Order: sequence, then structure tokens, then C-alpha cells
Amino acid sequence: MSVHNLNVFFEPKIVALIASKKESNQAIRLIRHLIKHEYAGAVLPIIEGADTCAGIHSYSDLNALPSVPDLAMLLLPPEDWLEAIQDLVRVGCKRVVLLHDILPVPQLTPQLTKCLLEAASVNGLRILGPIQLGLASMIFKFNALQTDLP
Repeated sequence: MSVHNLNVFFEPKIVALIASKKESNQAIRLIRHLIKHEYAGAVLPIIEGADTCAGIHSYSDLNALPSVPDLAMLLLPPEDWLEAIQDLVRVGCKRVVLLHDILPVPQLTPQLTKCLLEAASVNGLRILGPIQLGLASMIFKFNALQTDLP
């Protein structure tokens, strides 16, 4: 992957944060970090069963979003990744980060890896992860880490 393709991971204009109800606290933490570090882009949470997340309207699903995200961050159990990626491909998202809050980070099985790559290849979607820490670029004021920074 070229550096050009990595830029969207670190300077997205629109971020969708997709989380299960169980992972809603991690979603709140990520949104608070983005706000604290003055992220200028749009944050579009999709949190299962929630109307708001950290004071921001939470959408019911990808179809309800007002625009296509540049980057989607998934706080979902591994068994839900494939369906979420297929949905993201369908709406035109180009970058996805698979986040996992619990150590050890799950290893992708060969079958799941094959299915994820096949789904992503439909529109050139790039997948980063699974990772535990998150992403940050202080140059672009983008802090989507699952840990606190000063």
C-alpha cells in the first residue's frame, strides 16, 4: 500500500464509529478524544441501541448517515466484521479499522481473512487491523486512540 493510500486513515474528513452496545464505552472514549484534540471532521456514530454517544446523535445504521464516511472504525466482535465490511462496501466507504479492546487481539482465521479481502476487493476498500490501540495523527488533530494522551 502506498503512503497516499494511508493518508485517508490519518486525515479523514468523515469518520463513522460503529460499535456494539457492549463496546459503547470505548466508542464514547474515542469520540471524547477526537473532541479533546479538536478534530475538525465529522464524527458519525452508529451505536447499537443508542440515540446519542458522547453528546452526538447516534445513527441507526449506515443507510441513515448523511454522507459516506472516509473512514469507518469498527468496535464490533470479530464475528460481526464481515457483515459490517460488506455494508461499508455497499455505501462506498474506502477505509476501515478493525478495533479490539480486549487483549489478546483476535487473530484472523484464514477463512475470515479470505472473506474480508474478497468483500473489500469489490470497491478497493482498505482494511487496517485488527489493532488494539487505535489511530492518531497529532498533525491533523486526529486522535482515535483507546488510551489517553496528554
